Amino acid sequence: MTTAIVSPKQKERLAAYKAMTEDLQELAEHCEELLERGARGCVLVDYCLGVKVNTVRGDIPTNDRARYGTEAIKQLSVYLEIDPATLYDLGNFARAFTREMVEEWMKKKSPAGCFQLEVSHWVRLASIHSAKHRMAMLQKTFNLGLSVRALGEAIQSDGIPLRRPRQGGKKKLLPTSPLGGLQTMCDMADRLIQFESAMVKAVFKPLQQVSPDNIDKHVLQNLLETRERIQKIIQSCESLLTEANETVERVTRVMEKKSPESGKPAASELPEPKKTKRKEEPAVT
Repeated sequence: MTTAIVSPKQKERLAAYKAMTEDLQELAEHCEELLERGARGCVLVDYCLGVKVNTVRGDIPTNDRARYGTEAIKQLSVYLEIDPATLYDLGNFARAFTREMVEEWMKKKSPAGCFQLEVSHWVRLASIHSAKHRMAMLQKTFNLGLSVRALGEAIQSDGIPLRRPRQGGKKKLLPTSPLGGLQTMCDMADRLIQFESAMVKAVFKPLQQVSPDNIDKHVLQNLLETRERIQKIIQSCESLLTEANETVERVTRVMEKKSPESGKPAASELPEPKKTKRKEEPAVT
């Protein structure tokens, strides 16, 4: 572990390291190595996925796009269960940086302490049009340990030009049918309920009891970002609940008019068939 003190965060980490027993120091270094290896692995996996996306898009000269078809990205999106916009973002990430460059930066030690560049950082950096500005912002993000949101704000405040968005915009996958959409919504709601319980126990409760010495501006910034996302989720859920209530009322009214046995309109509610008058035949003389 480096002993250079370059920031208050690094001072705090060094003090904690020195207070450890030798065995705990060895264990802590191993844990840090595992975290760094895991972060590098996730980023490189997404980078490789971006390379594959670019192959389908025809970035490689030897590639014949006819091999993959005109709906390749859409079909991959359905099969991999990844939003098309995310696939395009990963492709742009692989376009903007070489694999060697990504590997080199992921191995570096940030002056901001135990900070790792995430895939979201790389995707946001890839949106910068100029390679010069891109590298300058990469260095700034790495040195200051900027969150993805802080990186976006820095890009905006510095007036850095971004790449043009892909023509047609980012299209989100829609359910293939109303009933399928209801099932998807139920599944998502169940996962959110389970995740809420886990977040309270593993994140919010521990943070409410954490030592003041371990609280800094990065913790506050991440909390503010999380609260903002939660508020957006609540607003979306309120809108969905309104639509669900209106739909339930309408479907209930329809079902009340149907026969409870067959689901078809009751016989008493069916219109009476029209009676047709028979023409009298002329008498035979």
